[in-house]
Amino acid sequence: MTCPFLEYRSETSDRQFDESRAYCEAAKQFIQPMRADICNDRYELAHDQHCEIYLEHADEVPAGYGNTGQPASDLQWLLYLAGDPVIITAALTGGVQGKEATPHLPETPEEIGKAAAEAEEADASVVHVHAQKDNGERTFATGCFQEIDDEIRQQADDVISQHSTPSQARANLNL
Repeated sequence: MTCPFLEYRSETSDRQFDESRAYCEAAKQFIQPMRADICNDRYELAHDQHCEIYLEHADEVPAGYGNTGQPASDLQWLLYLAGDPVIITAALTGGVQGKEATPHLPETPEEIGKAAAEAEEADASVVHVHAQKDNGERTFATGCFQEIDDEIRQQADDVISQHSTPSQARANLNL
């Protein structure tokens, strides 16, 4: 069943479109095609269960349309479930920047391990990390990456650690 608030419009007060676009009467705005998939109950999604706009305006729904009363779920998670599986990679550290760019950027192995655990909790399956020397300079030293990997393994349950790699020109340097 299609959401009762969904309309397709080919014009606004000041523009005309070649193709009709999805418009949500409850939100009083045009909506993205992925949201229209929810409105049209595609990909095992149901507007009366998964659309927060519909749920906010459920009391305005015409007779004949039921509301399940279930809370709206995260749209990205629902779209993930509806489509092909994906691998989420979280880039935890800056390749060049450090804490001077943001104090939240993890630099130490302990901070990187904690960030990896948080990324895994948010459904990332891979973490991409850069290593730094104590002075903040970038390094490709295996010992530094080993310290980072040890912390990631200690703080996260089952995440893949992907190291940054030097370019071919730098690969021959003893960094």
